Amino acid sequence: MNSENIMALIDSTKSDVEFAEKLSNAIVAEQTADLDEIMRGIQERIVNVEDPDDYTIQCGLLELTNALYFISAKCESFGFYDDITKANARLKYNEEFAKYQLETANAGKKSTQADCQREAEVNSIDENMLNVIYSRSV
Repeated sequence: MNSENIMALIDSTKSDVEFAEKLSNAIVAEQTADLDEIMRGIQERIVNVEDPDDYTIQCGLLELTNALYFISAKCESFGFYDDITKANARLKYNEEFAKYQLETANAGKKSTQADCQREAEVNSIDENMLNVIYSRSV
């Protein structure tokens, strides 16, 4: 076990996760901006007030219920991003797999299944990560 290598892997992973979280947070914020605004209003008018009146509480609940209805509709349509990025990742994987097979065959070599899989996985990592980000953001 090499502690320096492990620490470098931890740092690299942390950097990748921070990037993915930043992108995911931006995606989620774009879809939930209306709900965030309502939640801030409820916090100001109800949560942060010592004894809010019933009318203010009822209005807050109505605003929240209304927003949740529209958020659920956005989530449903947002699921297409997950579906499409998943299909794109699979397509890229298959293209890279076939491309490697063809390149090695044209070079007069025989590619193994493992070699083709490795190349396909390495060359489709960005598409796969985008799918992971969208699937976590939904």
